[in-house]
Amino acid sequence: MVVNVSYNFSISFSEAAYNHFFALRIIPKTDERQKPVYIDTNLSDTWEDTDGFGNLSVLGKIAKPHDSFEVSLKSAVEINEKQKPTDKPLDVYLFESRFTGYSDEFRGYANTLRPPTNKLQKALYLTKTVYGDFEYKKQSTDVNSDINHLLAQKSGVCQDFSHLLVALLRYNGLYARYVNGYISGDGETHAWVEVYIDGEWIGLDPTHETIVSDLPYVKVAHGRDFADCTVNRGVFAGGGEQKMDINVYVARGEQ
Repeated sequence: MVVNVSYNFSISFSEAAYNHFFALRIIPKTDERQKPVYIDTNLSDTWEDTDGFGNLSVLGKIAKPHDSFEVSLKSAVEINEKQKPTDKPLDVYLFESRFTGYSDEFRGYANTLRPPTNKLQKALYLTKTVYGDFEYKKQSTDVNSDINHLLAQKSGVCQDFSHLLVALLRYNGLYARYVNGYISGDGETHAWVEVYIDGEWIGLDPTHETIVSDLPYVKVAHGRDFADCTVNRGVFAGGGEQKMDINVYVARGEQ
């Protein structure tokens, strides 16, 4: 299966920005499950870097004053739904992290659950539990929210659902990592989870209560939590107030 991805990001500044350094994680990953066969962006004079989690970043600098910054990506990705990533897990995927800390509130919630002992069934049970116990509600949290916000207000977005599932999986002794990428439809980027079972990373989406298999899920980055997978990050002088717009479109293509 070939999946076509269109990613468009723009930010406008009320005052000119300059000496603008940016780091973008937008290029689809290459692993056993997926392989980009076509990549085209509007970026120039950039360079690439790979972090300790194997995530590719596109880095660049705009020195001169500018009122806007626009990024576009078009990519075709070949998906092999019968394969899963098999890279060995890092020990950090067993422990709490910045957004997945084991607070008293978390432990209180986690200790009420009774997952089965089988690893896969345990992971599926926890995915179903997060999906059923919390409401998806746009703008109910922000990028700095940890799992305590979700536990307190019982609502959140895909980032929050994924952080909670990652924490629950690790709390129950399973290697788990946060994933950022693109999914079928028209919207923004999406977050889900991968759990390591019997030598393979299995994708789980607690926002939709589904296993990531042959569906058009295109992975960009993975790590301990959102902080390791930020799509766009930048620092600059000036700029004033900023207005951001993101649009992602993903659809099955032709072989």
